[in-house]
Amino acid sequence: MDQTDPTPGQDSPDLPPEPPAPDSPDRPSSPSAPETSAAAEQTTVRRSGGGWLFTLLLLALLGGGGYWAWLQWQDQQTQQDRSAEWLGLVDQLQQQNTALSAELQQLRERQRSLDQRLGEFASSTRVLREELLGVGERAAALEDALARLARARREGAQALRLDEIDYVLQLAGERLQLFGDSEAAEHALQLAAASLDTIDDLAFAGVRQTLAQELAALRAAPADPRRRLQAELHALQRQLDGLPAAATAAAVPDPEASKLERLFGSLVSVRRLDRSGAVLTPIERATRLAALRLQLGLAQAALERADAAQWQAALVQAVALFDSLFASDAGSSAAARARLQALQQVDFDADRPQLGASLRELRNLRATRRAASDRAAPVEHPSADQPAPELDRR
Repeated sequence: MDQTDPTPGQDSPDLPPEPPAPDSPDRPSSPSAPETSAAAEQTTVRRSGGGWLFTLLLLALLGGGGYWAWLQWQDQQTQQDRSAEWLGLVDQLQQQNTALSAELQQLRERQRSLDQRLGEFASSTRVLREELLGVGERAAALEDALARLARARREGAQALRLDEIDYVLQLAGERLQLFGDSEAAEHALQLAAASLDTIDDLAFAGVRQTLAQELAALRAAPADPRRRLQAELHALQRQLDGLPAAATAAAVPDPEASKLERLFGSLVSVRRLDRSGAVLTPIERATRLAALRLQLGLAQAALERADAAQWQAALVQAVALFDSLFASDAGSSAAARARLQALQQVDFDADRPQLGASLRELRNLRATRRAASDRAAPVEHPSADQPAPELDRR
């Protein structure tokens, strides 16, 4: 199709050149007749060959045009098919675009719902955070309350143990002072020392040392003589019934007295007697013997109370009553009187250890700590605008 058909006026390369035209300036002026006929034949031949050539060229041109038209039609069909495909693809893309728009709208709605939920979650998280902070504060308050309760319980248990130690120490001192029971006092001191060892506080180290010293002094002290003295008093009380009574002087009648005086003298005897020689009636003797037993009982009571003054006074009265009741020249009476006088010289408080130093030190220490705690922890009253903290709001 790119080839161009030759025009009829153009010379073919296979044909000889045509003679110049008659009116051309190069043509000869008068050709001859044979030459004219030959030229005519050649012209006819040339025209017939040019027609065929023109026909061929026309056919070639028509074929090329048809081929080109067919190619154009093929291209048009291909373009139409492609256009149809593109249109289908465009429709599909539009459908996809519509679906994507719908999905995008759904995603936007979902995003708005998620944003709303996130806002709700943020608000709920804020509320939970505040609640958590409140729970933390309540937990801290609860821990403080539990710590105070544990401290109060520990202090209460320690105070109860110290009260027990105080009571046991006081009991030991009174038992030793009133009854002279060194064994019971030693046992009480041992109980107090064992209870004091369970208290883990260095402030009571001095009390432990003082208590150990008192316990060592009590163990090193000799036996209390009051039990021996009580036994001797009981023996004297049992011996009183077997002692001989005191002898009295007999009444001698006066030779110079008249008969009437002798008559009255037989009925009533009037004479001057001293205190030791007075005649005792049975009632008086029983009364004095009861008084002697009473004085011995008072001496025993004073011995139990460790009252040395009362002990001496009771024994002095007992010796006086003993002299008025029993004969001093008899061996048993003299031995009993000597025992009473020997009991007067006994000092049962001389070798007895004195308890109470550890008790006084313990009480002073507790009073000092109580005063310090009262000064360090003043009483706090909640104000009207500040309510008391609650452990649980729900």
